Amino acid sequence: MKSKKNSIFLYITIVMLPTIIFSSFFTYKEIHEKHEELIVDAERTASLYKNQLDRLIGETEAGIEMLAKVINTKTNNLDEIRTILEESNKEDPRFAGFYYANEKGELLAGSTQISEKINVLEYDFIQTALITKKSKISPLVNNYLGEGKLLSIVTPVNKSSSTDSGLLLVNLRTDYIQNIMRVLTPHKQISVLDRNNQIIFETTHSTISGNSYSETIMELAPWTIKVKIDELSKYEILKTILYYFFILFILTNAVYLLIKYQLLRKDAAFERMQNESQKLELVGQLAASTAHEIRNPLTGIKGLMKLLSEKYTDEHDRFYFSVIDEEINRINEIISEFLVLGKPTAEFLDVHDVNSIMNELHPLIQSEANLYNIQFIVNIDNTPKHIHCVKDHIKQVILNLVKNALEAMNNGGLLTITTQIKNGNCIISIKDTGSGIPEDVLGKIFDPFFTLKDTGTGLGLVVCRRIVNMYNGDITIKSTEKIGTEVLVTFPLYESTNS
Repeated sequence: MKSKKNSIFLYITIVMLPTIIFSSFFTYKEIHEKHEELIVDAERTASLYKNQLDRLIGETEAGIEMLAKVINTKTNNLDEIRTILEESNKEDPRFAGFYYANEKGELLAGSTQISEKINVLEYDFIQTALITKKSKISPLVNNYLGEGKLLSIVTPVNKSSSTDSGLLLVNLRTDYIQNIMRVLTPHKQISVLDRNNQIIFETTHSTISGNSYSETIMELAPWTIKVKIDELSKYEILKTILYYFFILFILTNAVYLLIKYQLLRKDAAFERMQNESQKLELVGQLAASTAHEIRNPLTGIKGLMKLLSEKYTDEHDRFYFSVIDEEINRINEIISEFLVLGKPTAEFLDVHDVNSIMNELHPLIQSEANLYNIQFIVNIDNTPKHIHCVKDHIKQVILNLVKNALEAMNNGGLLTITTQIKNGNCIISIKDTGSGIPEDVLGKIFDPFFTLKDTGTGLGLVVCRRIVNMYNGDITIKSTEKIGTEVLVTFPLYESTNS
């Protein structure tokens, strides 16, 4: 039950929470970027219309001023002025009407029939044009010809004269401009407002409100262009959310499976270690409870055998006694390994130089190598390599490993022992050119009772590792079949507290 809860917690922590958090982050980031793109698009559209409308107003003002110069020469002939205005109105679809007024503001002629007296001086933009002698465009004002609103451009007929000879008024067709806007950007919501914030024309029937718009101010007219910033559809947002959620869900599940695999490997390794510890503990208990009981009768047997060997001096009898003595010694060696395996003792710890230990072992190893017809090389520098240990334990490890190396070289070979200092550790390398260890069993060689020898106990390497670990060291084996084996034994160097 606890394991299941841990798995659920791990899955939520590694998969669900990161997926939700990061997918939300990336979704927000992409939506924000797309929104910024929509803002830029709206600003680009507003700038486009600003340029188009400024050009339209500029061209219109230039055309009206040219027409005003023509009318200035005809001020005494209203019929001729009326004819000019009617023809001008027919030629350009941008205009809704052309009108001529005298300096008092009275409309005298137009492209359409004027049925009553109309005075336009009440409009501020017309008074401003008279004062400044410049063309002026009106805001959206009440139509001086009737109902509704209109947009008009006024220019003095004679700008150079101190006495005004009249005014030329041109009414613009806002529907014409509006249709052009709709054709250019049919899906954009655009509004053009005058200086009084009245809508002159717009591309849709819905008024732009709120802050979701981009605006720009025209140069040749007191107008503001507003372009609504498009909004992302719910489909686009949902698609973005699902995309990032799906991608991150796959990635986090892959990470979860990898972590789960590593945890399973760790649990399996821990379980193997526990099993090995249980084996060692079992062997230790067995050794502790039976070693002395076995050795006591063996001591008696060995004593009686010695007495019998003195009584029976026949050559065949002595051969049997020697075989019995060897087997008793072999039993004692196995018991000693059991005792070390079960509970290694280190009652007489002292500081020893590994180089000195190797020098003491050199003659013994050399003689063993000669028996196997093996060349023996020792590489030891003059740097002291002090470790805190029991000397006999270190000797036991080295001799055990050397014995394995010699037995692996049946037809001669080379045995090399090297000592060196690296990263604050003393490293002992024992290398042979023997048959090597098969790769499929390399991971089992430290298991209790596992052996490749016909007469082995499977405890030698276990004892070696037990001793090395007791001194906070490490032992590793590298081996290749038909090439050889190298055993690396690492001990931490001793650091004096007085140094």
